[in-house]
Amino acid sequence: MLKQIINEIKQGKYKEDSYLWSNLIVGELIKKDYNLAVQWVSKCIQSYLFNFKPSRYIELNDYVQQALDSQKVLNASQYQEIGLKIWNLTDREDAQTAVSRLWCAIAAFKLGYDDAARRELAVSVFLLFSDKFDFNRFDLYITKARKIYEEYESETK
Repeated sequence: MLKQIINEIKQGKYKEDSYLWSNLIVGELIKKDYNLAVQWVSKCIQSYLFNFKPSRYIELNDYVQQALDSQKVLNASQYQEIGLKIWNLTDREDAQTAVSRLWCAIAAFKLGYDDAARRELAVSVFLLFSDKFDFNRFDLYITKARKIYEEYESETK
């Protein structure tokens, strides 16, 4: 199903509405395992940080990695607390907001609010395109989603 969604996205069915296409991809990844969606959004954010180096590049990248590494250690309220801490850093940029939403999405998953978590993750990717839609970045993110999905499929067979 992910391949079909990716083909439809590439054919322009969802045009440049990155919230819609990112929401569809997040939804397909969640069907297999919500961690796949978290992993995909994290990779998209890290790629964005690496390529655009916003003012808090290192700090934000560390937060993304910490979010991935601590899923079995931190509880939902700790994820929410750190997400709000990131949100409230001064001079917030889109990348910072995306990282904050990643943390809040993990908190929502831990609380069983899957729909809210899905929206948070999709919006995180949407924010990475708020300056302008970039087809090269789009292709890179789509490729990352496909790779994560295919790796999961090969591991579970």
